[in-house]
Amino acid sequence: MASEKIPFTKSALTTTVPPATGRTSISDEQTRGLVLYVQTSGARTFYVYRKIGGRPLRILLGRFSSALPETRDFPAGTDPLSVVGNSAELNIRMARKLADAVNASLDKGINPASNARQAREKHQNEMTLRQAFDKYFTDHLIAHEKRSAELMRDDFARYIGKVAPGQKKLRGKERQKSPGSIDWEDRKLSAISSADVRHMMICIKDNTGSRTANRAYVLLRSLYNKVIAWKLYSGENPCDGIDKFKEVSRDRYVTGDELPRFLAAIEKHEHQDFKDFILLSLFTAARRQNVLAMRWQDLNFHGGIWTVPGEFSKNGSALTIPITDYVREILERRKANCQVPFDRKRV
Repeated sequence: MASEKIPFTKSALTTTVPPATGRTSISDEQTRGLVLYVQTSGARTFYVYRKIGGRPLRILLGRFSSALPETRDFPAGTDPLSVVGNSAELNIRMARKLADAVNASLDKGINPASNARQAREKHQNEMTLRQAFDKYFTDHLIAHEKRSAELMRDDFARYIGKVAPGQKKLRGKERQKSPGSIDWEDRKLSAISSADVRHMMICIKDNTGSRTANRAYVLLRSLYNKVIAWKLYSGENPCDGIDKFKEVSRDRYVTGDELPRFLAAIEKHEHQDFKDFILLSLFTAARRQNVLAMRWQDLNFHGGIWTVPGEFSKNGSALTIPITDYVREILERRKANCQVPFDRKRV
């Protein structure tokens, strides 16, 4: 392999004639270890060539590009070593700066090429957001019998991931991505920054509302917290330091002739289970999940009390709800016709 030592200039490196066979090696007089290899194909590549402990070491810096302006430099704040092994396009100025950084690292006993390779391997093996959510769903939400599991899976698809084609809602309408939402399913966990999260929240808030933006944020924050706690991810939670949006109360009262018209509309519905569910929810003011989880053993018709066990209530404490005559009538009719208050698959 032919070799010579010259002061690197754009003209000299551009006009070097490729060898008929093998490769030509040109060393820079100004920078220690900086070498340009010229292949028979005409490709020109910068390396640092040093002997460490008597053994030769060759570290790839990047490709020489004659198209780059000679004044071009690395962006401000960029660590030159971050491009080692990435086959970046370099001019002579950038190659010298990178070679100086590599030499400084080698002088400290650190091989930046090995570090870069380990970083690439780590990134390749890192979980995507989809993989992290699947783990979170099965090992946390399902394993701990979280009642919000299906809701969280739906929120992930609508606001952060993908909605499967043809996926239907409970009432048969095809699900769609929420306005302002994003798709980060295939992103590596480390590829999502705090700036990304803030931008996501603003987009969802502006298109759908503050509550929806907060729900997406809480889901993402919880997911990261779990995979970090499980030591499946060693990075930071991009949700840290971000505040939720202030939510405006959405209280709504039925007024005037709305209640009679509402009850008349319910009465026209063909499914008795659905009608009973709506009416019980209305006249007990109970949460949807509590009504669907109602058990005969929790109902005291004599005392007129429905006790929601702490394991089913939102705050973990037992909740007592009065049974009005209208509610009693519905439940007694249902008890005479079925074994459980509600069949979740039918409501």
